[in-house]
Amino acid sequence: MKQRLSQIGRIALLSLLVLGLHACSSLQPGGSSGYNQPVTINASCEQREEDGYYDKITVSVNQNVVQSLDWLSNPRQGKCLFQLKDFTQIATQPQADLQSRKNKKCHIYVWQDARFVTVSTNNCAKVCAVNDHVLPILLDPQTGGCSKVSR
Repeated sequence: MKQRLSQIGRIALLSLLVLGLHACSSLQPGGSSGYNQPVTINASCEQREEDGYYDKITVSVNQNVVQSLDWLSNPRQGKCLFQLKDFTQIATQPQADLQSRKNKKCHIYVWQDARFVTVSTNNCAKVCAVNDHVLPILLDPQTGGCSKVSR
């Protein structure tokens, strides 16, 4: 029961974080949020949660242009694999926006705020059936490793 509550809390917290950061996308460049800084990162992150949730991602981004992406997300309900070869980058501002070649409604977003580089999916259930269980990945912009949300 404690693990289930922990998972629900983690999902709620990360969902609020993602929604808040997307809301900031309407800010003009130079705003105080730090949201509009272009992403440049070479990241490799592998993490496993207590409840069995697992992510492994390698991503390379230069000035909001995604150069490589290989992301395996493994919620307990199944696996999702997102690879750059299956997406087309359609925007670099205000964040990197990758659109699925299989389903135009499916997007992967990459953006940076003052604390994290975030990689997130949106509307990808037709590309991966368990996508509604895939959580955003938070990367440390300095090290390229996994970041945790401070509580």
